[in-house]
Amino acid sequence: MKKILLVIALLLLLPLIMPDLAQAADDIYLSNSPVGINCGGESYIAANGDEYIADQEYTASNGAGYVDGYEYSIDVSSSPPILGTEDQILYQSERCSVSEYKFDLANGFYDVKLQFAEVYFNYEQARVFSVWLEGKKLISDLDICKEAGASYYALDYTFTIEVKDNQLNIQARAAIDNPKFSAISVKRLITLPLTQAMASSIEGPGLEADKAVDRNPTTRWASGFTDDEWIYLDFGYPKSFNTVMLNWELAYGKCYEIQISDDAVNWTAVYTEADPDGETDIINVGTQTSRYLRIYGIERAVDWAGYSLWEIEVIYEMQYAVVASSTQGPGFEADKAMDGNFETRWSSEASDPQWVCIDLDQPTKVNKVTLYWEAAYGKSYQIQTSDDAVNWTDVYSTIDSDGGIDEIAFDTVTTRYIRMYGTERGTDWGYSLWEFEVTYQDSLAVTATASSIENLCYTADKAVDNSIFTRWSSEFSDPQWIYIDFVTPRTFNTVKLTWEFAYGKAYEIQISDDAVNWTAIYTEADSDGAVDIISVGIQTARYLRMYGTERAIGWGGYSLWEFEVDMEPIPAAVDINPNTINKKSKGKYVTCYIWLPVEYDVGDIDVATVTISNASDESVLAEETPTEVGDFNSDGITDLMVKFDRNSAYAILSVGSVEVTVKGFFVDGLSFEGSEVVNVMDKGSEHINEEDLSSIEY
Repeated sequence: MKKILLVIALLLLLPLIMPDLAQAADDIYLSNSPVGINCGGESYIAANGDEYIADQEYTASNGAGYVDGYEYSIDVSSSPPILGTEDQILYQSERCSVSEYKFDLANGFYDVKLQFAEVYFNYEQARVFSVWLEGKKLISDLDICKEAGASYYALDYTFTIEVKDNQLNIQARAAIDNPKFSAISVKRLITLPLTQAMASSIEGPGLEADKAVDRNPTTRWASGFTDDEWIYLDFGYPKSFNTVMLNWELAYGKCYEIQISDDAVNWTAVYTEADPDGETDIINVGTQTSRYLRIYGIERAVDWAGYSLWEIEVIYEMQYAVVASSTQGPGFEADKAMDGNFETRWSSEASDPQWVCIDLDQPTKVNKVTLYWEAAYGKSYQIQTSDDAVNWTDVYSTIDSDGGIDEIAFDTVTTRYIRMYGTERGTDWGYSLWEFEVTYQDSLAVTATASSIENLCYTADKAVDNSIFTRWSSEFSDPQWIYIDFVTPRTFNTVKLTWEFAYGKAYEIQISDDAVNWTAIYTEADSDGAVDIISVGIQTARYLRMYGTERAIGWGGYSLWEFEVDMEPIPAAVDINPNTINKKSKGKYVTCYIWLPVEYDVGDIDVATVTISNASDESVLAEETPTEVGDFNSDGITDLMVKFDRNSAYAILSVGSVEVTVKGFFVDGLSFEGSEVVNVMDKGSEHINEEDLSSIEY
């Protein structure tokens, strides 16, 4: 499949509020950019021409660098050179104590370079501190000697920061001894990449957000060690995509959401993952168009780390091949109508007829097409399907479209090819489509609503997503409930509850037509959890609710892997006579007796649909109407007898012991089913007396 990758170039922005510093800040107000501060030293012009002004706190002190009770001085002329930099003066200068710098700047994006060197110590844990930019902890417990390798080695870290309130704040606080900057450089970014990356936090230097999108599998973003962490991408303008690939490090997200936004303030979840296994998650989120994309962590997989991603890829994956009768010219090819990009389009020659066709790769269910027309639209056209791209069948036709967006629903068909076949243009131009979307809408799709959730990992929809690896979980109190909305009234006779460890000991199964007034159809007082398969008789309702009244465990709520309903066949006892069949016998019938549970009336059986089949290969042996009804086993309940043509059975049944299944339907669509094992013999003309045949009593 053809993949169109969104180019991702990212910068780091991390807005979060830092705890107040105990010490007073040293305010430094600067009006221009670029600008630098020689921390603890005099003004200095670096080898590349960058100017560093004197640190105000240093020059306001006694000249020897007396800061917060600590006195130091460095003789640059007699000190060994600092490795890793040409800026010897900067790295020989250093400011001690808890520090805060404030830069008065115009709003915008800036590269902020923090420079460090340790000249006194050469062992680990000599000086350890953390640094905040714009209130967000970007450097956590930096051990200068450990990172540099020894004394007189230089370090620098550059972050891209957005200034929003005309001021940039840089703060440091000690973990061990005193934090020490050598220099700070701030440069305005004039041209920004189209895409930026922002994160809630980083674990430490070298683990910034942009490392998750640098196409380098050996670098990564890592967050702080809390559950509520995130990373988001800003594409610069709305982009279309349908696939997100997350390549996790060992510290992966156990529960997270994929979210989109147009303003980076209001977020909409398009995917929730509640039980991944780490490594690589390839997630189809459907076609989305947004400026911002966020990975929002809800629960970490390990408590000794945060969230850590080697790479994030955002992709528009071209799922299908697209061909057309013609194109207007380069840039208007057929695949532009399915690239998920509303800035590109297919456009045909200016003549009738014209068409564009999608190859779905294999027979696929479809029942809806959406056409996003450009100004050059089709006035008259058909939506057609085909299995061979030669013979076409109309599933929709119009002679009076007005362009714009045509949302077209039709009866579900299974097809490999689908096309828009235009017969009359709406303008003098050709046919032109921004997008041609093909979808299947499941009429049995349901939604779920719950009284509460334990957290965002365990929302109500997880109980109806057909996955036994995701679940709904309530708050830890009684009562709690979850209900299914079938959208339209649905008939069922069986409810299946697949419980997690936190199950409901006592609960009711209830139905409703309005989700307000509920009727109990089943009551459980002593469930043992695991899987409860509940026969509720034939019910028809729009809403179905599990109403929990007593939890099984005090430390949990109610938790369901799956909440399912179905029209399960009514179990029927079956006796086939003769139970031993001689294939050479000339008897005319195989007689089948069917006993149904007492609550089902045999008179409601659709008399034309009782079928007998060989269970081993599911070959239909016969389909007959019921011959008689009566109390054939003398239990006081009316039963059903069907006589099947023996020759039909002989044609299929193999010699040996064969399980034969009998199926039928009630007039309301509910089915019944039962089976019997018969012994099929091939004994020439040997006669078997009817009275010698075994049977099963019910």
